[in-house]
Amino acid sequence: RNRVWLNRLFHAADLRITIGGVKIHSIAGYSGGAKAVLPGVCGFQTIRHNHLVIGKSNKTAVEGKIFTNELRRDIVEAARLARVDFSVQIVSNNRLQPCAIFAGDVVEAHTEACRAANRLHRTVTLKNADVVISSGYPANSQAGKALPWIDRSVREGGTGVLVMQHPAGIMSWHYLYPEGYPAKGDPLAFLAPRAANPRKYQLIVYSQYLQKAQESMFPPGARFATRWEDVVSLLMARHKAAASVAVYPYGCLQHQEIELDG
Repeated sequence: RNRVWLNRLFHAADLRITIGGVKIHSIAGYSGGAKAVLPGVCGFQTIRHNHLVIGKSNKTAVEGKIFTNELRRDIVEAARLARVDFSVQIVSNNRLQPCAIFAGDVVEAHTEACRAANRLHRTVTLKNADVVISSGYPANSQAGKALPWIDRSVREGGTGVLVMQHPAGIMSWHYLYPEGYPAKGDPLAFLAPRAANPRKYQLIVYSQYLQKAQESMFPPGARFATRWEDVVSLLMARHKAAASVAVYPYGCLQHQEIELDG
């Protein structure tokens, strides 16, 4: 069991209202809902236990699962202990405009929002493409989360292009490390793109903001470009004949054709 350390101002409030955006999440099923409490206003001890004890190698903590997900259950329990009074859950379109809003109980509103997101954000995966372009939008500061689209779509020996446009380059937003640099050996370093599995394709990273020191956070052999013209030149050099191309413009919002577990 987790011990919940809660922000004292939130705990002391007469009325506790949470507002969250709902999109796919690699271990919590979907973002939003009770996550406004854990990790939102919880102490690092509580967050670490949730992520690294309950969530570590937990087969239930996967994309799209919110009912049988043990990590999500721990998050919900924290929100219940915090006595959230009211919650607003927002499902956005590709321009980050609200297209569905659910309000009420922090769990029930989130469940309905997840059902809407599952219908609106699911995307067919193109297999064995010569070139796959995946954008980290709308989570450009953690654009590495868009890499799975390349893994799933590109053929062996093909080329994957990761587009990441954030002024900070890479930013974990966990406030635990210096900006953009996960601590070496720390389990939360999975936020770094380098933590992905060894790749059987050429990775090109396009960013106008990526710092030179941050390039080491990517898999060995990755190429980097600050101009789109340079990306095109690299692609033309590797794929001289006609090539099949898959483009995922909202790589951190779109998700596979997965079903909710309830």
